Amino acid sequence: MLKAQALPEEFPALLRAYGPGAPPTPAAARYHSKQVLVDHLARTGARRLHAISALTMEDLARVTPDDTLARAQPTIGHHLHALLFHDGYHGGQLSSWRSARGLPPTRWSLAPPGI
Repeated sequence: MLKAQALPEEFPALLRAYGPGAPPTPAAARYHSKQVLVDHLARTGARRLHAISALTMEDLARVTPDDTLARAQPTIGHHLHALLFHDGYHGGQLSSWRSARGLPPTRWSLAPPGI
């Protein structure tokens, strides 16, 4: 949606399958390894930062191209604000979880290097 690449044709189906209204994953489902997930998050985060750094004010004012998301996030700027809040919210959850278990703090995984 940030024009790093065009939305794939299957984006609406993926959103239905994995988005906010998706059914819970069955307990018997198989998951990727932690390393595969961490690598995917790192690549996605780098692509997102690259795409965001290239946006202009006009880009931020563009209409969100997905009808479902556009109901709550009408522009790309709104979408970025929601992403920041979403990532920060879950980062706080993970930080609290680590603290409650006596684990040391860790760098926010989606932050740019050096932060």
